[in-house]
Parts: sequence; C-alpha cells; structure tokens
Amino acid sequence: LFNALGIHVPRLIQFDDQKNVLHIEYVPHAVDQAFLLEDDRVIEQLVKLHQLPPTSDGIYHRHQWTPQATQQALTTLELGSETEQFFHNLQQRSAHLFDGQNLISGDSNAGNWGQR
Repeated sequence: LFNALGIHVPRLIQFDDQKNVLHIEYVPHAVDQAFLLEDDRVIEQLVKLHQLPPTSDGIYHRHQWTPQATQQALTTLELGSETEQFFHNLQQRSAHLFDGQNLISGDSNAGNWGQR
C-alpha cells in the first residue's frame, strides 16, 4: 500500500503475530540529522504519511503528554523551579498536538531513516 502511493518503506519480510515479531528489509545506508533537514524528499514522505487516513481495522497507539508524565520527568531531572514551570506550561499548551489519529507520530529522528 505505502510503496504504491509513493511512500517508501522497508519491504516486509515476515510477520509472526503469535510471537509479535516483525522482520523488515535492512536499509543499509544511515542518514544523519542534517540530511533530514536539508533534503526535501524527507518532508515529502512525512506529508504523504500524514495525509493518509487511519484504517478502521487498525490498532493504534495514542500519543499523549500527561501532567503526571511531566512531573515524573521533572522529579527525575531535578531542574530549577523556573524551568519546571516552563515545562508545565508547555505540557498544558501541547494537548492539540496529540488530538486526532494519524498513522505515524511524525518522528523524523535520523535513526528511523535510511537510504537504499
């Protein structure tokens, strides 16, 4: 489906739903973060992915940023009160980012990308 729509994804080699194991094609050439920012093809791929509607038979992970997660992170990091307040405000303003349901979270981390 994805490749037919011009969205380049690794080839599925095997899926074992009993063991919950997925084997996909090895993409041999890693890319760095600068490549992701400089090459328009990356954004084009993300746009195509985000424009696909979710299927009704899919199982989706709902991304969220809760006040509890913020507090847990701040407790672990032990930041100053001004920085803590900044993150509380940021969390409160972020809810719209997690609304809706998409096929991907939009993660453009270089570790998730490669070139054939």
